[in-house]
Amino acid sequence: MNKKLLAVAVSSALALPMAAQAVKFKLSGQVNRAMVFLDDDVASDIHHIDNGASGTRWIMSGSEDIGNGMKVGFNWEWQNSSNLQFSRAIKDDDGPDSQAMRKAEVWFSGNWGKLSIGQGDGAGNGTTEVDLSDTWNAGAYVSRVSFGSSVAWRTGAGQEITAGGATVAPGGGGLTHGETGSYFDAFSRFDRVRYDSPALGPVTISASAGQNEVWDIAGRVSTSLGGGQLSGAIFYGEDSGIDNRWGGSASFLFSQGTNITFSYSQNDPGGGVTEADSIYIKLGHKWGNNAVSVGYGVTDSQTVTAAGGYEDSGWNIGFNHNIPKPKVDIYASYHHNELDVPTGVPGVGDISAFVVGTKLKFD
Repeated sequence: MNKKLLAVAVSSALALPMAAQAVKFKLSGQVNRAMVFLDDDVASDIHHIDNGASGTRWIMSGSEDIGNGMKVGFNWEWQNSSNLQFSRAIKDDDGPDSQAMRKAEVWFSGNWGKLSIGQGDGAGNGTTEVDLSDTWNAGAYVSRVSFGSSVAWRTGAGQEITAGGATVAPGGGGLTHGETGSYFDAFSRFDRVRYDSPALGPVTISASAGQNEVWDIAGRVSTSLGGGQLSGAIFYGEDSGIDNRWGGSASFLFSQGTNITFSYSQNDPGGGVTEADSIYIKLGHKWGNNAVSVGYGVTDSQTVTAAGGYEDSGWNIGFNHNIPKPKVDIYASYHHNELDVPTGVPGVGDISAFVVGTKLKFD
């Protein structure tokens, strides 16, 4: 064949449109920034933070039919937070960027359920955080430690206290609010295989297992009830460092906008460490694009001394205004926390945080 004709034939073939066989996907994400005034009864500071309750992130997701009623898809999420609140103490400098792979998973689904493989939510992730109040940006779902978690408890003399009840100089490794308070959710996101059942009426069942003996099971329900909406979840899990952890939450939204949320969880680390539990209740109301809530919670801490354990308790109030078209939330909240100490341990001041922020979603 003439080389010139061959070249024309090849170039013409390459110019023809080809049937693309690939998973369709979309790119989305959010930016969530806030200003936080922190006070530990000794010192105070203002931080300009990325709201770790729902941090700044990129998201790619997509799916494609593969026949016989089945689909294949993926989720990829990368969090990039500047000055993440979880890691900032009072009088800290601006923190470095916090990079984190949230999800990198492939899934298959059909009338038999859904199978997910890779980095993603464990079966029980979020089961203690069910919340229909729409104030999660301001109130951090049921968590009392999203704002001020790295702030140390301090005595009137400015000293910090240790798990053993001794006092140390500021920055000497004293107990923080994040160490004495927790809502003991399941094992968050990890590399695992996860199975979700098809809907069994209003109920779904999930199970996941990963490396180093970590596994959990969970059940979720979402249904209309008495003219309102009920959502709830429970879980049980274990890993190599925890004998067992279990808990759940439920939230009911009345038709006129009032809502109530309840969460309870228990953590047993084993190895002679005292079992701990956490309880939280929230009352809220929604009207138009606005939502307000007030909550109270207590954590009986794992952190113990010879005389007994610490009890971290507190309340918060939050407000959120949503602007639907640009997908923007504007929020504010106040958080007040106290620590009851065992006999013989010096008393400490309260830790409080006032938050003002905004979250913008894009797609």
